[in-house]
Amino acid sequence: MNIVHIILAVLVFSMSLNTKAESCIRVEVQGAGQPLILIPGLMSDGSVWQQSEKYLAKNYQVHTVSIAGFAKTKACADADNILSQVKSELLSYIEHHKLQKPVLMGHSLGAFLSYSLVIENETLFSAVIAVDGLPYIAPIFTKTSATTPTDMRQQADYIKNIYQQATAQQMADMTKQTIAIQATSIENQQAVIAMAKVSDQNTVASALHFLLLNDLREPLKKVKTPLLLIAAQGAFTNEASRRFATALYQQQIENVPNAHLITNTDARHFIMWDDNEWLMAATDLFLQGVL
Repeated sequence: MNIVHIILAVLVFSMSLNTKAESCIRVEVQGAGQPLILIPGLMSDGSVWQQSEKYLAKNYQVHTVSIAGFAKTKACADADNILSQVKSELLSYIEHHKLQKPVLMGHSLGAFLSYSLVIENETLFSAVIAVDGLPYIAPIFTKTSATTPTDMRQQADYIKNIYQQATAQQMADMTKQTIAIQATSIENQQAVIAMAKVSDQNTVASALHFLLLNDLREPLKKVKTPLLLIAAQGAFTNEASRRFATALYQQQIENVPNAHLITNTDARHFIMWDDNEWLMAATDLFLQGVL
């Protein structure tokens, strides 16, 4: 073999190693006991679970996920297909580490991933906790459960294009427009904006597009795994708005056999920051009843 062939062989081998090594998830583990997987939401990393994982690690082996391209986690090669890739890698992670009947606990987009995982692989999981995250996100914006992915096609394409072309500052500015519903304290609001500013535009665009065009409400009706949906209502200013939001959330889990909805009327979207003590108490009560 001449020197050119040797160099080519080394390059190919190196490229192969890099491809295999790259992942779209990063996982940190602490605690011991039954596994519990924490999945963050859009433009968030595992740090949003810091208070929760510290508490949960007293009784569970906590696996805290960060998704490539969100917050400070570097984007991966599959940014254009991020949610499907993350789901695939989570399943591989569970298999590789031989996790027995883990609990899935996801926030927002992380809740959507949890629904998707249990729909397609129900026997793997013991319970699902969805922290202010729905099987289909679009009705939150349209204010009607009648909305379907077909209705959202044009808007989904438009939003994807906007985010793909956004600068870091524009990512932050778009997040500021809805920051009042994200968290209560100014400090936490600034943390949400900071995570958005450093998130990868293509990854965020792909995730939003996928969420708007994929509706899990119907397949979720076949799932018998215990499921707790937790709604944050702290951003609503009157009782009528809270009742409307509660009805909208309840409609999302209609006819899901073992699904239950609870609400927090004080906390906003990042419940784990606004009221982690309440969230952990609700988690304990739910898991004690189903595990």
